[in-house]
Amino acid sequence: MQNQIEDFDLNAKHAIEQFGWSIETFDNADYYRYNEIMKAKEHKERPADPLTAIAGIRMAQTKRKGGVKRG
Repeated sequence: MQNQIEDFDLNAKHAIEQFGWSIETFDNADYYRYNEIMKAKEHKERPADPLTAIAGIRMAQTKRKGGVKRG
Protein backbone atom coordinates (compact mmCIF):
# COMPACT_ATOMS: atom_id res chain seq x y z
CA MET A 1 0.00 0.00 0.00
CA GLN A 2 2.83 2.40 0.83
CA ASN A 3 4.34 1.85 -2.62
CA GLN A 4 1.04 2.78 -4.25
CA ILE A 5 0.95 6.03 -2.29
CA GLU A 6 4.55 6.68 -3.33
CA ASP A 7 3.51 6.05 -6.95
CA PHE A 8 0.83 8.73 -6.73
CA ASP A 9 3.30 11.12 -5.11
CA LEU A 10 5.92 10.36 -7.75
CA ASN A 11 3.44 11.06 -10.53
CA ALA A 12 2.59 14.40 -8.93
CA LYS A 13 6.30 15.17 -8.49
CA HIS A 14 6.96 14.52 -12.17
CA ALA A 15 4.02 16.71 -13.16
CA ILE A 16 5.29 19.55 -10.99
CA GLU A 17 8.86 19.27 -12.26
CA GLN A 18 8.08 18.66 -15.93
CA PHE A 19 5.05 20.86 -16.50
CA GLY A 20 5.74 23.51 -13.88
CA TRP A 21 3.39 25.32 -11.57
CA SER A 22 2.61 29.00 -11.65
CA ILE A 23 3.39 31.06 -8.56
CA GLU A 24 -0.34 31.36 -7.91
CA THR A 25 -0.77 27.59 -8.04
CA PHE A 26 2.18 27.12 -5.70
CA ASP A 27 0.85 29.75 -3.26
CA ASN A 28 -2.53 28.03 -3.18
CA ALA A 29 -1.04 24.57 -2.68
CA ASP A 30 -1.01 22.76 0.64
CA TYR A 31 2.58 23.26 1.87
CA TYR A 32 2.78 19.96 3.77
CA ARG A 33 1.29 17.95 0.92
CA TYR A 34 3.65 19.64 -1.53
CA ASN A 35 6.64 18.58 0.60
CA GLU A 36 5.38 14.99 0.74
CA ILE A 37 5.08 14.96 -3.03
CA MET A 38 8.57 16.39 -3.54
CA LYS A 39 10.07 13.73 -1.22
CA ALA A 40 8.62 10.90 -3.33
CA LYS A 41 11.32 8.42 -4.35
CA GLU A 42 11.83 6.63 -7.63
CA HIS A 43 11.05 2.88 -7.64
CA LYS A 44 14.74 1.93 -7.58
CA GLU A 45 15.40 4.23 -4.59
CA ARG A 46 12.73 2.66 -2.37
CA PRO A 47 13.24 -0.33 -0.08
CA ALA A 48 12.03 -3.54 -1.67
CA ASP A 49 8.76 -5.04 -0.53
CA PRO A 50 9.80 -8.31 1.22
CA LEU A 51 7.33 -10.52 -0.66
CA THR A 52 8.29 -9.02 -4.01
CA ALA A 53 11.98 -9.42 -3.19
CA ILE A 54 11.52 -13.08 -2.26
CA ALA A 55 9.53 -13.74 -5.43
CA GLY A 56 12.30 -12.08 -7.49
CA ILE A 57 14.98 -14.18 -5.81
CA ARG A 58 13.03 -17.39 -6.40
CA MET A 59 12.44 -16.47 -10.06
CA ALA A 60 16.17 -15.79 -10.54
CA GLN A 61 17.07 -19.11 -8.91
CA THR A 62 14.59 -20.96 -11.12
CA LYS A 63 16.04 -19.37 -14.26
CA ARG A 64 19.55 -20.40 -13.22
CA LYS A 65 18.40 -24.00 -12.73
CA GLY A 66 17.12 -24.36 -16.26
CA GLY A 67 14.02 -22.30 -16.70
CA VAL A 68 10.52 -21.98 -15.42
CA LYS A 69 8.49 -25.18 -15.74
CA ARG A 70 4.85 -24.75 -16.60
CA GLY A 71 2.34 -27.45 -15.75
